[in-house]
Amino acid sequence: MTKRLTLRLPDELAPLVKQFASEAREIAKKDGLSYGTSPSFPSALLGPKAGEPLTEAEMTKSEVGITGLLQTGGFIFEEFEPHLRGDKALQIYLEMISNSPVVQSVMFAIDMMMRQVEWRVGQGGETPEDIKARDFVASCMDDMSHSWTDTLSEILSMLWFGFSYHEIVYKVRQKGNPLTPGATSKYDDGMIGWRKIPVRAQITRWRWEFDEAGGIRGMWQAPWGLGGGITSGTQLRSPVFIPIEKALLFRPRMSKNNPEGWSLLRSAYRPWFYAKRLEEIEAIGMDRDLAGYPVGKIPAEHIVNNTATYQAWKLAMRNIRRGEQEALVVPSDVDAESKAPLYSLELLSATGRRKVDCGPAIERYNRLIAMTMLADFLFLGQGGQGGRGGGSFALVSNRADLFGLALNAILDSVAEVFNRHAIPRLLALNGFALDSLPEIKHDEVEVPDIEQLSLALKNLAAAGMPIFPDVDLENRVRAYMGLPELSEDEVHERRQVDPTPGVPLPQPPADLYADPNTVTLGSPNGTPATVQGPPPKPAGNGTPAPRATGAST
Repeated sequence: MTKRLTLRLPDELAPLVKQFASEAREIAKKDGLSYGTSPSFPSALLGPKAGEPLTEAEMTKSEVGITGLLQTGGFIFEEFEPHLRGDKALQIYLEMISNSPVVQSVMFAIDMMMRQVEWRVGQGGETPEDIKARDFVASCMDDMSHSWTDTLSEILSMLWFGFSYHEIVYKVRQKGNPLTPGATSKYDDGMIGWRKIPVRAQITRWRWEFDEAGGIRGMWQAPWGLGGGITSGTQLRSPVFIPIEKALLFRPRMSKNNPEGWSLLRSAYRPWFYAKRLEEIEAIGMDRDLAGYPVGKIPAEHIVNNTATYQAWKLAMRNIRRGEQEALVVPSDVDAESKAPLYSLELLSATGRRKVDCGPAIERYNRLIAMTMLADFLFLGQGGQGGRGGGSFALVSNRADLFGLALNAILDSVAEVFNRHAIPRLLALNGFALDSLPEIKHDEVEVPDIEQLSLALKNLAAAGMPIFPDVDLENRVRAYMGLPELSEDEVHERRQVDPTPGVPLPQPPADLYADPNTVTLGSPNGTPATVQGPPPKPAGNGTPAPRATGAST
């Protein structure tokens, strides 16, 4: 039997719904679209008719479909786990970061590895304007009130919370009083630069603003954090809207254009939850094993009548703990006939080994936490409980390489956000008109193994590949080994002897290798002519000193 659900609308909405239904039905009939059979609320399809080719106007018009993100009023409802919806997820992620040694060690490793990466700006073209734009972007990165490494550390909070929203704060670059925060710059060219790119804390995210197709328009920031408390030290007293045009949104992974992204801790939540519970149970069990299980004996009438004595003894049994102040007063009353104590206390302790050992289970869950972030190689050499070993070095080395590749991909996504949004806005504000814009780039996260690198270079050289001398390659190898790079004079000297292919020789000063026995004369046609004197004396090591060359007369 089919039941019909009747929806009663408020009186003020009924005319609007009827008007919408009538207009939708007329549009559907006019455009040949299908509509529902219900005369009161047709389901008109506003897209083009199925099976017919699209016109140019239909191809170039705005979007027809939507991303499908589950959101209402700017609040996201994609998470199926009730404990990880909205601000509840932020609270749990904060607890995981603060209390889990595994999560904290992975977080520290990622942050430190990211900080040692060198960043640079590559020019988009070879024109003087391209070089000027490159140098300008590089100077803006080094002219913020927050250092670039600190800004990157704030951006990486996206890994733990799923997203990181940063407002771009600009400034006019002019020198001023260094004691005035934010009002000074290293440059005095009057151009518009980045003052800072601060994070807008995830806990202050109130809701998001979307357009009709599901695009992100911005974020509403509330002055209250988790728990509803007002954030101190701020003039913000009501929600403010931060448009996406003035912000940068970083996400480790994107699905349905969800602005809240996907946290690395999401998959680690289940093993973390069980590890936390097992640690609590283990601690309680160890406490009871050491202190014993308290058993108190009192006359039965107190228990039957639920007297104050019974309540006092029950409370005492629950609060028994081992410590410096532990004590318990027991009445010395005895039975008149048997002379047995009427009140007594004893501690029962477990004998032998427990049947269930929580240690291996806790270790397994901790490994799963690290595995969700590709960081299980951190357990190398720690062995394991229950007969499990720490793993071979070769296996862990491969996993560490995979971890490094993942970190490189994360830095690629960070650089892409800057190159796609921050740099074009910055150059547009300063009037740059370039065909190709400069881009922020980064070095590799992991430094190659020196022994393997040396072996590879040796094998390549043995195979006939010209390796050295090569100034650029030598400086690169020196950087990997932590050795000082060649100075400019040394680079110039090396390239005079064996220039690097494809690299133009720098022009030395005119008198750098001048021979005191050589005299330059003027010729009738204006071309300098050189008169060569006697050859110079050999240097101390037997090598002839370099001489100037030219046309002889």
